[in-house]
Amino acid sequence: MAFETEIASCLEQIRELENILQTVSGRLDDLKQQLQAIGNEQYPETEEISPAEEPAGKTEKELFPPVFLGDKITKTMYADLKKSLSLNDRFRFQRNLFDNSAGLMDATLDELNKCSTLKEMLDYLNSRFAWNWENEPAGAFKEILEKRFA
Repeated sequence: MAFETEIASCLEQIRELENILQTVSGRLDDLKQQLQAIGNEQYPETEEISPAEEPAGKTEKELFPPVFLGDKITKTMYADLKKSLSLNDRFRFQRNLFDNSAGLMDATLDELNKCSTLKEMLDYLNSRFAWNWENEPAGAFKEILEKRFA
């Protein structure tokens, strides 16, 4: 008899748990519907966007080359030629290339900053000055111009 009473008690607990499970399951469905309604109001449905196809023969590294901080700093540094010159270079170039004229050097650097290609810069310099690019100061100046477009 004790065994039958225990079984009856267990069956009663199972029925209670089943009722609780149904109640919780129904409440969970209600909450899901409410969340869906809220989500649809805040975020209207959008079209699926298919991933872009990669151009034939191009790898991810070719499409998105890595960018290094040093490269960014260097490009920023050479964007303005006046700022890219060290104090020693300014005096050396002013003395050896611009006949010791700070005004001429500044005016030339301003014009060079307006150029969009290295060829344009070199053409400008060749039209204004008769520099031998093999000489050390002129060669060093040219290297700085080249770094701007590297």
